[in-house]
Amino acid sequence: MEDIDTLAHTAQMMRAMGSLNKVMQSWVKKEEPTIQPVLSRRAGKYSVTLEEKWQSVDDAGNYYNSGALDEKVEWTNEYLATVKESIRTSWDTWQFKSKQDAEKFILFYTLRWIK
Repeated sequence: MEDIDTLAHTAQMMRAMGSLNKVMQSWVKKEEPTIQPVLSRRAGKYSVTLEEKWQSVDDAGNYYNSGALDEKVEWTNEYLATVKESIRTSWDTWQFKSKQDAEKFILFYTLRWIK
């Protein structure tokens, strides 16, 4: 009799854990990362890199691809293609002629994507 009760209790706990896991996954997947432009100076040149900052991850340490960084990189590339003071140096990094040009872009980016 105890074995049947134990099995029933275990099955009930497994269903509860499954339901809890579904709820937790929906929370994590809905959370969007913050995409921040980060100014750096290398070899006397100023660069801005878009960095994806996640607020949380699941228990296994996994991050979820929200597509937010892709969207921001695409927009930045289109916008900076018209700006002569910058060149693209990698997928998510642009180099500027001066610190003032880089800071001006960061300000414009922040105003454009502020929530």
